[in-house]
Amino acid sequence: FCTSLKANPPPWVRAEIDGATAEAEQGGEEPVALDLRGNCLPERFNARLASADVFPVTEALRNDVRITSLDLGYNKIDASGAAAVGRVLGQNGTLLNINLEFNDIGADGGKSIAEALPSCTSLRQLVLRGNDMGDEAGVAVAAALNASPLELLDISSCELGLKTLIKVAEAAESPDCKLSHLYLSNARARVHEDRKGVVLGRMIELNTSLVCLDVSRMKLSDDDAEHIVRSLKVNATLKSISLAANKLTWVGGTHFGKYLAENAVLEELDLSGNELQVSLSLSLCLSLSL
Repeated sequence: FCTSLKANPPPWVRAEIDGATAEAEQGGEEPVALDLRGNCLPERFNARLASADVFPVTEALRNDVRITSLDLGYNKIDASGAAAVGRVLGQNGTLLNINLEFNDIGADGGKSIAEALPSCTSLRQLVLRGNDMGDEAGVAVAAALNASPLELLDISSCELGLKTLIKVAEAAESPDCKLSHLYLSNARARVHEDRKGVVLGRMIELNTSLVCLDVSRMKLSDDDAEHIVRSLKVNATLKSISLAANKLTWVGGTHFGKYLAENAVLEELDLSGNELQVSLSLSLCLSLSL
């Protein structure tokens, strides 16, 4: 594997590649992961991957069928590095998971990943959290969802606005959508953006695949909560939803309290970080435990 590298990435990268390759060559049915996160060990923190370091890794992975998971989180990968990852997605038929969280791929990098999604028939999980992609790239990723077998998508903290939210919701409403886990936390939106609750509510009402939804830190209001609760009443698949750190008060909490008293589907509800009264928070806990 390392002989195919034509550049000189940091020593820890070569060590990880050699380790993953040795594990793959031993055989067995367990998937092999290539962990190149830049934040998990001290020696990596000051020698994080740049795009120039990613190119040889992705080139070596292009036709490799042994590595099924690639974690490039917390590095310094820009749009050109994301484009290299996109090329691998289009040609490698065994990668199941890609993690690019907290890099610098930007709008162009996000669009490169989006363009590759329809041709990647193996990918099941894609994490782009913490990249400032903006709406242009967010809309592109959302538009590719129904042509992709993705089951988990994390686009939290990506500077995404209402346009992306609408496009994601439209994709999730389609029967072709395979997503079971969707993370939209910290989308860029105004406090009184009236359509947020309507858009999310319609998605929850029509979607039949999601089991986990994170809409925390989105400045959702009590009115938004009312739309969401109304849709939850007709949704039969969603098991977990987070509305943590929004703008809900006791009014929005009451909507959920009434819903929980009658609900038999939802198993996890996170309302932490909202302005709920202590007595109402206790009531919600009791309702969820019933």
